[in-house]
Amino acid sequence: MSDDLGGDRRKRSTAQRISASLYSLLRGKTFDDISVTEICEEAGVARKTFYRNFTSKEDVVGASMDEMFSQLKTSHDLLISDVRSLYLFCYEWLNAHADVAEAFCDRGLFGTITQKIRECVEAALSDTAHNSVTFEPTLAAYYLDFISAGIATVFRGWVVGGRKQSPETMSQLTERLLSGVIT
Repeated sequence: MSDDLGGDRRKRSTAQRISASLYSLLRGKTFDDISVTEICEEAGVARKTFYRNFTSKEDVVGASMDEMFSQLKTSHDLLISDVRSLYLFCYEWLNAHADVAEAFCDRGLFGTITQKIRECVEAALSDTAHNSVTFEPTLAAYYLDFISAGIATVFRGWVVGGRKQSPETMSQLTERLLSGVIT
């Protein structure tokens, strides 16, 4: 059993090294100009090791977003938490993970990040009372697209703007912008 734990720890460590390498490369290049080979060289791993951990370079960024959402679910009861505290957690997480936040600046990643936010919003709404019974189910895809693009755009604007506003201010703004959308 301890071998399994050691293997899991090594796999997590390798995945973290690969992620750190991608984010390091993003400081000097655009996402579209970075190859899996460059990520592997930077991380000191073979391509097959990369593909044992991730399906694509987009998946590396997606894993970071999944980590944020996982930590959000662990720290907040989505059924009873107010929306502002959920946004606050996200802004604070991005502030503490500058490498991931900077990925929001790369236009090549905007679609990937928006899709990950959409998956997180969809999962959160399916588990919470925030999923209004008065909402027309046949319009759900539009609803999710609007919310996820809005959240991604505000996150991106905050990061591109240098994260000058506090996470508290930004969570309040995000709540205000989306009030009436999430009811």
